[in-house]
Amino acid sequence: MPNHSHQLIPFLNGNKYGFSEIDKTIAIDCIYQRAYPFAEFISGNILAPVMLKNKWGFIAMSGELIIPFAFSDFICLTDDSFCFE
Repeated sequence: MPNHSHQLIPFLNGNKYGFSEIDKTIAIDCIYQRAYPFAEFISGNILAPVMLKNKWGFIAMSGELIIPFAFSDFICLTDDSFCFE
């Protein structure tokens, strides 16, 4: 994945992931089974892959769902493209 210098970082609380600021202020509630860091893609979108109900989707830094939870797996092919299963 590309640039990972964004300020929200995934963290685990119990068995769920959410995102916090560097100072540990919660930015996105812990509701996800898995989460990866936010990344900026060539298109300028800043997204994080997250898993909910055993399906992957992508969220914006606001927590808004951008790509629906519909995929059992994903692979980062390039800085700006993914392959979904």
